[in-house]
Amino acid sequence: SYNNLALLYKSMGRYEEALPLYQNALEISLEQLGERHPNVATSYNNLASLYLAMGRYEEALPLYQNALEIRLEQLGERHPNVAGSYNNLALLYKSMGRYEEAIAHYQKAINIAQQTLGENHPNTVTINNNYLQMLLEAPTEEILKTLPEEMHESYLKARSDWEKQKEQG
Repeated sequence: SYNNLALLYKSMGRYEEALPLYQNALEISLEQLGERHPNVATSYNNLASLYLAMGRYEEALPLYQNALEIRLEQLGERHPNVAGSYNNLALLYKSMGRYEEAIAHYQKAINIAQQTLGENHPNTVTINNNYLQMLLEAPTEEILKTLPEEMHESYLKARSDWEKQKEQG
């Protein structure tokens, strides 16, 4: 119930009201389920997503990392929730301007999602779109540092086409 109410407040932009509710949900999950339960990972993830929305990146990072660690341990490397954790960390790294880490996490998320859910699954499509959006919005020099040289030309063309399309509305 705490989690659901927090989600409602977060979706309404009422972050300060959502915060203690997510914290209570995490505390109860830890007490009742233990530190390594997949539902605890979800609580870490939810609180981290609120911190991300609030721009409190340094507080979100260890929570997302805890969620990923638990999910890897409890669910295995090829589980859709693990792909979700990689995607969430990538979103955070993008927001922090840590593009190399964001790219690495997006690629892991995409690989897992494609293998477990298929290319056309809504979650796979969302992760792909998040990745492409970052590639188009991030500073060009940051992206070029992380892409193999043989991809530079196609990336620059795609970015140029995107910028022209954006200017035209």
